[in-house]
Amino acid sequence: MTDSLSSRWTRWDILVVILVLAGSVWLSRLPFQPPDPVGAEAPDTAFSSARALQHLQVIARPPHLVSSSPARKSDVAVFGSRIRF
Repeated sequence: MTDSLSSRWTRWDILVVILVLAGSVWLSRLPFQPPDPVGAEAPDTAFSSARALQHLQVIARPPHLVSSSPARKSDVAVFGSRIRF
């Protein structure tokens, strides 16, 4: 009843287990690959990295006061016109 691990598993068994685990890890990553970058000419229903970069350039600007001149310029860049409350 005290069989050691080496007597129950052969080298081929261990190799098969390692290959199956490595293959399952590789296959599980396939659906999570990022899509290929697409330019601004992509249809509006598809993600475009060029269009996203335009939004990121506006979002990544330095912080500013709410009612300052940069804030108004940012509103025009994001919303197309100045927001009035």
